[in-house]
Amino acid sequence: MENGATDEERAEALQQWWQRWGRLIIVGVVLVVLTIVGTRLWFDHQASQAEAAAALYSRLQLQHGSGSTEAADELGQRLMEEFAGTPYASLAALYRARMAADQGDYERAAGLAEWAGERAEPVAVRPAAELRRARLLLELEKAGEAAELAAGVAEAHPAYAGTARAIEGEARSANGELEAALAAYRSARQARTGQSRLLDMKIDDLTSRLAAEES
Repeated sequence: MENGATDEERAEALQQWWQRWGRLIIVGVVLVVLTIVGTRLWFDHQASQAEAAAALYSRLQLQHGSGSTEAADELGQRLMEEFAGTPYASLAALYRARMAADQGDYERAAGLAEWAGERAEPVAVRPAAELRRARLLLELEKAGEAAELAAGVAEAHPAYAGTARAIEGEARSANGELEAALAAYRSARQARTGQSRLLDMKIDDLTSRLAAEES
């Protein structure tokens, strides 16, 4: 506005400016308020979901501890269906996998471990779920698949390399891949600190078997 404008001219200019930009300003303010409210509601919902899931998971553990396996399994299924976005869903899947394995149902246990690995939240649960599945695949005599899964965990998650390579070695050995099994066991031995007599025994046994085959 020009400095020499009258009050009437200033008011008219302000009115024109508001007519041009006022609606956009109102829309912007409304959007900001809706975003703040929506974010708050989302966090409240997430907190409520996590609290309910935690309570269910505690009940699952109590039921299993008291010997009510069927009730525990039902609670685990509910967690997986209704609270899939929480960390407790993956933990429940692994819990159900363990219960299924205890009952000798390795096929079902492997499926539950796979579910946990694919939907792992937090992601830190994934390697544990995949190693559980690798062990179950061994029970199902799917040694080749178990070996590849364990090797993948060792590559992607160095903190689990010792356990993963040991499982890989067992799977390679079961699959008749003795040299690959020996290499996996040696990698497992290097990844572990302290004594590991079982690994040392397996390494010595495979070394002797391979030497005998060559002689």
